[in-house]
Amino acid sequence: MHIEEIGAFEAKTRLSELLERVSRGQVYRITKRGKPIAELRPIEGAVGRPRFGSDRGRVVIAEDFDAPLPEMREFMIRDSRSEAKSPRSWSKAAVSYQSS
Repeated sequence: MHIEEIGAFEAKTRLSELLERVSRGQVYRITKRGKPIAELRPIEGAVGRPRFGSDRGRVVIAEDFDAPLPEMREFMIRDSRSEAKSPRSWSKAAVSYQSS
């Protein structure tokens, strides 16, 4: 795209619109009284919105990603029928409170 010149006042009043166009690659040279004072351009190397599925094959989730961690066993709810209940069965676990 070519560089488009725009006055400072107009750039100020249309900033949102200009930013949208800049995000698509347009470059503006902002002038004040006919003299160039700044440029409005996309950031070098800036990446737009990521495409859905662009990381396919890069991220692998293990089958047991939600399995209880061995180091957390002591914090798991216990009952008389098993050593420890997994987090998925906590809602079904029998919990008894002892008063001291």
